[in-house]
Amino acid sequence: MTSTTAFLRLLGYSFRPVAWRKAIGLAIVAAGGLILAREFWLYAASQPVVQNALIGGSVAALATALGTLPVVFSQRLSDRAQDTLFGFGAGVMLAACAFSLIILGFAAGAMLFVISHEIIPESHRKGHESWATGELMLGFVLMMLLDTTLG
Repeated sequence: MTSTTAFLRLLGYSFRPVAWRKAIGLAIVAAGGLILAREFWLYAASQPVVQNALIGGSVAALATALGTLPVVFSQRLSDRAQDTLFGFGAGVMLAACAFSLIILGFAAGAMLFVISHEIIPESHRKGHESWATGELMLGFVLMMLLDTTLG
């Protein structure tokens, strides 16, 4: 037994090499993560474009989180309202596929698959096809208008 091990046992530490290796590895990963975050922050602060993208992404994430609050705290929606919202969401997603994700073919294909195989059939399940289809068209048109006016 080395003098360091004897000293640690005297202080009450139980010496297990595996636990020490995990702790040291975790400390190295944490230090690397902090250094990487610091370097990114310095880079973002020196580049206004990156800083604006970071702020814009944060605003979008906050808006998404705030948009979920009414659903979290609301009562159960009627089937017609739920199907109508499904249709509107499907229209928005279809429009996003049409004008912004077409370059990213895999992402656009995945979105189209989810819309056609999950959202649209779910919105038509209880006889509210006309409401869901109307909201699908409204969502598509709204996103196309936003793309034309803002883009």
